[in-house]
Amino acid sequence: MKKNAIIISLILILIFALSSCEEFNISLGGSQPPENTETPQEPQNPQQPQNPQEPESPEIEYCTISFFDGSNKITEIEVEKGKVVSSETLIYMSEIGYKGYTYEGWYTNQLTTRAFNSELPITKDVNLYGKKGNLAGKNVRWYYDEVNHTLSFEGEGEMFAYETMEGPSWRIYADVVENIVIADGITTVANCAFAKFKSISTVVLPEGITEIGEGAFYESTISSINFPDSLLTISPQAFFKCNNLTRLDFNIGLLEIGNSAFYECKGVETVILTERLLRIGASAFYKCTNIKSAFYYGTQAQYDDLRIHLDNFWISDLTNTYFYTEEKPTNRGPYWYFDDNGKIKQWYYTVGFLNPANDAVPFTFDYVDPDLGVTMDNINFMNSIVYHGYKFKSWTPIGISYYRLGTRLTSDIKLRGVRGNICGDNLTWRLDGTTLKISGNGEMWDFELSDEAP
Repeated sequence: MKKNAIIISLILILIFALSSCEEFNISLGGSQPPENTETPQEPQNPQQPQNPQEPESPEIEYCTISFFDGSNKITEIEVEKGKVVSSETLIYMSEIGYKGYTYEGWYTNQLTTRAFNSELPITKDVNLYGKKGNLAGKNVRWYYDEVNHTLSFEGEGEMFAYETMEGPSWRIYADVVENIVIADGITTVANCAFAKFKSISTVVLPEGITEIGEGAFYESTISSINFPDSLLTISPQAFFKCNNLTRLDFNIGLLEIGNSAFYECKGVETVILTERLLRIGASAFYKCTNIKSAFYYGTQAQYDDLRIHLDNFWISDLTNTYFYTEEKPTNRGPYWYFDDNGKIKQWYYTVGFLNPANDAVPFTFDYVDPDLGVTMDNINFMNSIVYHGYKFKSWTPIGISYYRLGTRLTSDIKLRGVRGNICGDNLTWRLDGTTLKISGNGEMWDFELSDEAP
């Protein structure tokens, strides 16, 4: 029994010894474990997130600046909240325009008494109101002299191209301005500049003016104006219904007269046109009923190249234009010159012959020498006139009491035909009750229109 216990103890000692040796060999690298194919994990830092991201920027806020002309909103811009406006934005603000003009400055109240301070940060939406001040152009300013009722303009370059007659800031003096002075250096007269001004009379424009704007003197009381040699364009309706104008002495540089430029200027009697003129627009002189003649500073050939709209006065109402010549032509015709005092004189006076049904537009002309008076050639021409197939029994003078051999004319005249009861060179007609009787010898006239038989 004792022997068996000894044997069991020896066996346990041996098993323990073998286990210790195996652990010892592993620690010395004798026998290697199977290779681990997985990537070992880096130890985590508890202070860092496992997937780090860029931090988010704070969102930028903007404020809106709205720009007004009175109660009319013009435009708006956005600026960064909490910052002052940039220099680029200030330049943009100075160029904001409305109906053809820009502003002297911007104000935070509608009465334009509190100026906008561009050095303060913008912290909320802002409304700004434009002030016209005395700006008349980007580099032009106006001034009013209340003592002399004079409106003057100084500066250089163009005046504003206003789109309405309410645009000019000097319009508050429209009823009292008598004199207008525009200084050298200014190149245009603004659109609507003096429209419906009720007291102006004489206007003197400086050399350098190239354009009179659209509606510049529309329905004003202007009575005289010079046209400087630099002037190139008179815009549409520039002198619409300016009834106090009497003479239009256009300059040598003028190229164009716009549509309705002198529409219904009933006081105009004399018009002088120059040879550089290229175009006269529609209704430019429509209803200018008192113009007697147009004097063209050029030749017939030059005049023929001028583009004239057919409703202008010398075609529809007058059909009489004179051409400049310093020496008296040998052939009679519509010619004129300046005398020693600079006054217009005609080499020949025009006689216009009218159909009985038309007291305005002559259908043919003759010319009378002022020195010789009416000659036999003039009488023979008058007696030979045929209109629509018939001749006239006599002529009724318009403007003088008689027209006969030796009569000296002092102006152009018109003669209206009287048909009487002739219906052929040697035939007359009369009505006997309900019977039409034709007497005489030879042929009756061949009338060209069905309603021309007398």
